[in-house]
Amino acid sequence: MNIVLYGISEELAQRTAMHYGFALCRPFETGTEEENRFWLQPRLENEEELLAFIERMAQHDEQISAVVAAPTEASTETPMGDFNAVLYATRTDKLFTLGTATGGAVNNAVSDQTPEYELARIIETQLGRVCAHEGL
Repeated sequence: MNIVLYGISEELAQRTAMHYGFALCRPFETGTEEENRFWLQPRLENEEELLAFIERMAQHDEQISAVVAAPTEASTETPMGDFNAVLYATRTDKLFTLGTATGGAVNNAVSDQTPEYELARIIETQLGRVCAHEGL
């Protein structure tokens, strides 16, 4: 199982990877089929990075179980903001956001839960430990 973590701090990704026994990799590195991996994708800074990200997402679609994004106001300000590129490149059934996205992006229910808790619930759901209707 591969989960792309977009805009999530490396510290949070490391703690979560250790907790669930996932390997933490740089974007789209490969490993063995048996290995669960978090692909940590840093924020996209320019148009070349945006286009390369979209291309890699299309190439690896079958390998990606979920994309967890942490949008910020800055990442949704422009029509081709980095979060909008994530929305464009990700199938809606695989996309999860932490907190609330602005600028017309995907909106989760307003939550006072910490990003760490939200991320844990998403991963637990993907691992089949929690039913989706139990509340993310």
